[in-house]
Amino acid sequence: MTTGSYTGDAIIVLSWLLGFVAVLAGLDLCATLYERARHRPRRLIKSVTLYAIRAHTPCAPSWEKLLASLGKTRADDTEVSLEYILDLLGLNDALWALRALPESQDSSVRLLVCDLVEPALEYTDDPRPAEAVRVAREYARGNASSDSLEAAGAAAVDAAQDAAGTAAWGWAAAWDAAWAAALAATRDTSQDAAWAQDAAWAAAWAGAAAGAAARKKQERIFRDWLRCGVIHE
Repeated sequence: MTTGSYTGDAIIVLSWLLGFVAVLAGLDLCATLYERARHRPRRLIKSVTLYAIRAHTPCAPSWEKLLASLGKTRADDTEVSLEYILDLLGLNDALWALRALPESQDSSVRLLVCDLVEPALEYTDDPRPAEAVRVAREYARGNASSDSLEAAGAAAVDAAQDAAGTAAWGWAAAWDAAWAAALAATRDTSQDAAWAQDAAWAAAWAGAAAGAAARKKQERIFRDWLRCGVIHE
């Protein structure tokens, strides 16, 4: 076999390898673009239908009060704004109603939960809960991977367990703050049964005696979230 043949074979192999690398790079680019597309800016949906609420089995007292306020006796396709639910039934039921939003709103809900949880971080000096909230925000904006989110959430759970294992003053508040942060970084979102609701409650009770004031602040955050036109998905 001549030297020219060796050279020709080498060129063929090299071309094949370069083509293979290009395919891999293209697949990686497609994955990146797909992930970013999932988090592209979308208009916030601010209302849910009675059918959607009923599908999640609301508690009877709140459901009956909502129907009565609308002059109805059963579910239909009437849209009800989240702000209306907040005014009529309070923050807890408004947070509950987030599960009736379509899946396209999951990242928006995660950003809301981060805002609800962040004030509670003052009750712990452990950096892991704050990091979980930061990563959760980045994930909601398409700038962090699901693996990073999962790791940050697990670290916040560890922080909560560490706080519960101490006898230091304020450990309960630190536990609540860490647990709220862990919920913010969970991979489940508005489709999970009580995700946003549990995170908000944990954050509110992190201050113990300041719980009522914390809930008032959360209500203001919720209203601001509803009124901000376009947010990152």
